[in-house]
Order: sequence, then C-alpha cells, then structure tokens
Amino acid sequence: MAVWDRDEGGLIMLRPLAGYETAVVAESAGALRIEHSTTPDPAGPRDALQLILTSAQAKTLAGALLRMAEQIERPAPPGVLAN
Repeated sequence: MAVWDRDEGGLIMLRPLAGYETAVVAESAGALRIEHSTTPDPAGPRDALQLILTSAQAKTLAGALLRMAEQIERPAPPGVLAN
C-alpha cells in the first residue's frame, strides 16, 4: 500500500482536480496530463503532472477509477459513518 503525504495534523494532503487531458504518443503509449490546484482552494494556483502510460497501465487506471467512483456512489450501510 502507498504511503500518503500527510500534513502536520496527520491528515492526508489532497488537492482539487482542475482538469486533465489525454493523448496517444507515437501510437504506442498514452500521455496523461493531470492539472490540480496547489492549495485546497479549487480556484488556487495550478500545477500539472504529465505521465506516460502503457495501454495496460491505462486500462488498470481506468478500472481503478471506475471502482472508486462506484464506491463513492454507493451509500454507506445503516449505522456506518462514511469517511
């Protein structure tokens, strides 16, 4: 399991997604640009990470994002607090 970056209070440091773009590079790999705010404020300054992915990595990432979205949309069972 990954070790998440944390702030001084021990909370996971998260930044709002500001956008993304994808491209095919030389017909053999995928490029993914993820733009994010550099502060918790969605309107804050932005930065970006540009990645290259194999088709297998792109499929694995797509599946993981889909599973995450489905879990977010699923209501918590009665008596269980959502995080």
